Amino acid sequence: LLPPSKIADLAGATGVAVLDTRSWDEYRHAHLPGALFTPLNSQFNTIAGCYVPEKMPIVLLVTEARLKEAIRDLVHVGLDQVVGYFTPDMFTAYASKGKTAAIGQIEPGEIEKNVAAGAFLLDVRRNAEITERGRIGTAHNIAHTRLLARLAEVPKGQPVLVHCASGSRSRYAAGLLDRLGYRVSNVNGGFEAWKAEGRAVVMA
Repeated sequence: LLPPSKIADLAGATGVAVLDTRSWDEYRHAHLPGALFTPLNSQFNTIAGCYVPEKMPIVLLVTEARLKEAIRDLVHVGLDQVVGYFTPDMFTAYASKGKTAAIGQIEPGEIEKNVAAGAFLLDVRRNAEITERGRIGTAHNIAHTRLLARLAEVPKGQPVLVHCASGSRSRYAAGLLDRLGYRVSNVNGGFEAWKAEGRAVVMA
């Protein structure tokens, strides 16, 4: 368990990965600068395995009750460098006086005006999904599991809007881009919400 005084040292640190296992709403409204969004679900070790370099020290933001589960899942993907943890209650206490970060979220109907104003639209679905379901015309595609390796394709100097099919994978991608200094917003409901509203879809 980290001493509370050490939490501030982790804010924005690049040599350590802070894995935040809280809910999306908790994370997007206030998280430690540089922390990744990694809820403890079936995707936890996949996201950690894709977004955390091997041998990088890891600090967990996790409840005491699920600490062992989180460590076990990380070991399964070869990430065994967990050097500490702190709890949601400790983060809440820190956030009342320390520096936090937030991630914006927009509705599908806001995509076009944001793109017109210069935003970069990133579709993090798999290519096969785009072939089958179509895409939003201006979107650039990089699967969320490949994003770290293909960061050079995402421009740093403009806002980034991230979407997937329903809005879950885009949250992970938004957390990664936020950690790396991008100005990023998640598209709530993703491509399927866009399509359900009767908006234009381009078949690949």
